[in-house]
Amino acid sequence: VQRMGAEVVVGLGGGSALDTAKIAAAIAPGSCDPLDYALAASDLPTRTAFTVMVPTTAGTGSEVTSTNVFSGREGEKLWVWGAQTRGDLVVMDPDLTESLPPQSAAWCGMDAFVHAFEAATNRNTHKGIASYANGAMHTTGRALPRAIADAGDTDARETLLLASCHAGLAIDACGTSIAHNLSHALAGCAPVNHGLATLLAFEVALPWLVKEPTPQIENVATAQGLKSAAKLPGYVTGLIDKCQIERRLPPAFSQITVERLLAEADRSANAPMRKATARTVTDHDMEHFAEKLLALA
Repeated sequence: VQRMGAEVVVGLGGGSALDTAKIAAAIAPGSCDPLDYALAASDLPTRTAFTVMVPTTAGTGSEVTSTNVFSGREGEKLWVWGAQTRGDLVVMDPDLTESLPPQSAAWCGMDAFVHAFEAATNRNTHKGIASYANGAMHTTGRALPRAIADAGDTDARETLLLASCHAGLAIDACGTSIAHNLSHALAGCAPVNHGLATLLAFEVALPWLVKEPTPQIENVATAQGLKSAAKLPGYVTGLIDKCQIERRLPPAFSQITVERLLAEADRSANAPMRKATARTVTDHDMEHFAEKLLALA
């Protein structure tokens, strides 16, 4: 970017493509090696290129976040953080999501739903983000089955893009929690779609989480039209069923041990998400989650 004298960088694609574009634009005036900036090892330089983010999936919210994930040389998941990585301009065109296969659309939409839920309920949440997060969950729950059933439903796909964007704003302000701790750990063990890993981890952990509901979790349930937090697991399971999502991890995970998955979850980049969870997560809880997830391989 810097050597070519580029004045504009355009990120076009899903979350990984957008993150790559944001990182490239941000580090170009510096060392140009993302590992030098991973996990805030060094301050990001002053960005000189204008960045345009054009998402072609409705799920990651990467177009509006200052968090960027990439794979290290050994396949481990690493982060580059910083306000300098946020896009300057976001273009959301539902026509660009029409060719997304139904399965991928379902995974992405559920990722947005979990983003919104975790931002609204973790220990870092605040009232200022509730409208974004609750609105994103509400609209995703209604538009996602429609978009999957009919790729030509432009209104549903436009709604999902906006919901994904709002969920992205929510996690940029408040972060995520246990489902993302587990999904990033899964991705550190073997290749897996982030949305799929996240929705599977969410469904596994949610019944445990609502056993000790906080006021924020109860508020989320109310915003979804449910009588109590205890109804949330059934609601989420029903949404996954409506989206015809197969609860299955790739075959490579049959070779992954519980110990390996837990070690990934405990990495310095992943651990804060466990700590942010509204309910204290014990080692016994983590073992239970890991066993249930790996049984899906």
